[in-house]
Amino acid sequence: MLLLQLLITLPPVSLPLPLQPVSLSLPLLLLLLLLLLLLLLQLLLLLLLLLLLLLLLLLLLLILLLLLLLLLLLLLLLLLLLLLLLLLLLLLLLLLLLLLLLLLAAIFTEAEQVAITPCLQMKKLLPHRTTHDIQEAFSRRSLDARQISRQSILTVD
Repeated sequence: MLLLQLLITLPPVSLPLPLQPVSLSLPLLLLLLLLLLLLLLQLLLLLLLLLLLLLLLLLLLLILLLLLLLLLLLLLLLLLLLLLLLLLLLLLLLLLLLLLLLLLAAIFTEAEQVAITPCLQMKKLLPHRTTHDIQEAFSRRSLDARQISRQSILTVD
């Protein structure tokens, strides 16, 4: 602000119309040359500073890209782990289904053996009768047993 007031209050300087060559002394010429070199050095430093800032900006951008790539890799790994977990869950369900089928097969095999064993014993006792006849007799007897149990349920009610 003070500098602005000084510039306003100073009287205008008028230059002579024909410019006259000025003779410069050697110390003044060296001083001007030194000032010019300092100005060039300042410009060079400013340019180096801008270049350094640009390099830092590029480095920051590279770091951000690497972080983004790392994040994408982590997401891909998480997705792969989730897929593996789902696959393991599917395998576990298939294993449980297989165990259930084996259990049902064992139950039906045992039930068939329980149903056939009396027939085989009867076959030994009555060799002249066919297995089909013996099975029919057992099925009639089981139907009679079911009817008796139904009648007993109805009488209890």
